[in-house]
Amino acid sequence: MSVLDSVEMHPNVVSQNLAISQQQLQTKGIQSSTGPIVNFSTSGNLLIDSKLNTNLYRAATSSRAYLDGLISAKIPLYDFGQADARISSSIFLENSAKLQYDDAKEAMLQKLLDLTVEASRLQSIEVLLKNDNIQTNKHLAEARTLFQAGVITIEQVRTIQLAQLNTESELHLLAIKQKETLDNLKKEFLITTEVQEIFALIQDLISSQKNKKQGLLDLIEQNSTTALSARTTSKTQEDINALQQQIFSIEAAKKPQIEGTLTATLYDITRNIEEYQVSGGLNVALPLFDSGLSAVQIQSAIHNIDVENEKLRGALFEKQLALVNLIQKANTLKSRHSSNLIKKDEMNAKLVNLELSRKISQNNFAETLQTQLEINALKRELLNYDYMILQANIMYLRLNESLLGAFTELNKNKLTAK
Repeated sequence: MSVLDSVEMHPNVVSQNLAISQQQLQTKGIQSSTGPIVNFSTSGNLLIDSKLNTNLYRAATSSRAYLDGLISAKIPLYDFGQADARISSSIFLENSAKLQYDDAKEAMLQKLLDLTVEASRLQSIEVLLKNDNIQTNKHLAEARTLFQAGVITIEQVRTIQLAQLNTESELHLLAIKQKETLDNLKKEFLITTEVQEIFALIQDLISSQKNKKQGLLDLIEQNSTTALSARTTSKTQEDINALQQQIFSIEAAKKPQIEGTLTATLYDITRNIEEYQVSGGLNVALPLFDSGLSAVQIQSAIHNIDVENEKLRGALFEKQLALVNLIQKANTLKSRHSSNLIKKDEMNAKLVNLELSRKISQNNFAETLQTQLEINALKRELLNYDYMILQANIMYLRLNESLLGAFTELNKNKLTAK
């Protein structure tokens, strides 16, 4: 199952897809209501009992059973655009539902990718921690030997034991987080063994953005701090268009409504259809007074248009604020990463000198161990940086409403390459 298939099967996305289907049915219903309506009905007579005088004609006509048929047709002729406005309003809402579907799909794609990055990060950290634990156990064995030889104190041995316990505790907590992350991937997206494959796709996705100079760090260097919002703006415009058409429909409903009618009566259809009557008519209905209902409906629609505009302004402000915070976070990560790289080089150089001096004397054993522990912690932090920058890039694409499009394009390119 592909990533996009997993996303499309998520309940949130399925629910939004059903909303599109529901709106499409409403549009078809409105369109159908503007066409002719044809009915067929019957009326019959069956004599049960009678008491008549000797009038032969009366007796003959009253005693017979009959069944008449009635066919009636009605078709709207002119409604000053009311039906067209209702159809247009429903189509605009349908377009809005489709945009909402894309947004829900992109939100779930971001969640899946974030969970995948987190699962891969935890797996990589687990490898480092296990290596650290093996290294700490070696130091502990060496410390016990040195303690028995009277070279180091019991406090120094306890320090190593505490470091070992901390590492084992971190591994235990890491295992819990790993299980929770993988369970979420399985329960929400039916992802089980494909984590590394998806992670490779994420790396390709971010690399493709970097190649286009559209990665988060590239845009920070270009001082680009504006989030794109084409989908959000389009959805709001579709909702506003729908409301404007509703207003037009309400105003048209206050004008005369003209419809044509056609009625055909077939007499005694059980015997023959020799006797019939066909008539046509023209109905004109002019609404005179509705107790102010239409005025209230128009005011409500206008108010909802104002609400949609305010919601758009709020959404754009929140998006821009989120982008500013993301850029600040990325800059902080980048600065800290550069500092950690320098610090790591310094610590490695210090460790080399300590190891050389240990060949002469074991007095700096504790300092050597502490330096090694700090280097191990730096390795984990440097590793975390790579994954956090990946997640920041995913978030950046999501804020620009381009994550779904970029990922879909990547999939198409890979399929074409095959």
